Amino acid sequence: MSLIGALVGAFIATTGQLAITRATRRDRWADKFHQRCAQIYALERECDLAVAHILNGEGADRLDAWDFATRRIAEAEILLLTGDVELTRALTDLTTAGVRLSAQARAMAAGGGDQDQVQARRAEHAQALIRFAEASRRGLGVDSVLTRRRARRLLPPTRENGSLPPAGWPIGPTGGSGAFLPDRAQGDQQVR
Repeated sequence: MSLIGALVGAFIATTGQLAITRATRRDRWADKFHQRCAQIYALERECDLAVAHILNGEGADRLDAWDFATRRIAEAEILLLTGDVELTRALTDLTTAGVRLSAQARAMAAGGGDQDQVQARRAEHAQALIRFAEASRRGLGVDSVLTRRRARRLLPPTRENGSLPPAGWPIGPTGGSGAFLPDRAQGDQQVR
């Protein structure tokens, strides 16, 4: 009987150790994935700011100093860490938009580019950056119901986005939902 107890105890200890090791690896993976996504986002924002300097006539020095090697390493690590097709597509689109933006901005800095074309590439790059950020959040599991609720609070209150109850519902201190409507004078905070 004590032999069976010892074997069961050893099995439980081994299983627990494996579970802890796996959870630790998953945490390290998620941390590295998060860092690389944030790094790419920050580098791409820096590229956009460098292009803004060119548009303001301040020269291409900031764009020339942009860290291409770090960007390529972070991109490679993300591609190796994930098999998420949506994230991979968003990252590829962001890279393509960044290359186009950089080329157009350099042409303008050299005197051969058009400011409207640079602005169009900049808008394309901004949209690609938003898609990458959204795909990264989903890849990290951050895009949850709670996150959508927080994002909805940033929108003006309407019935369409769900921040106000349907028409006809009694609302107010004595009404059915028990909640006050947001008061612009109080700064969009609901009292519950």
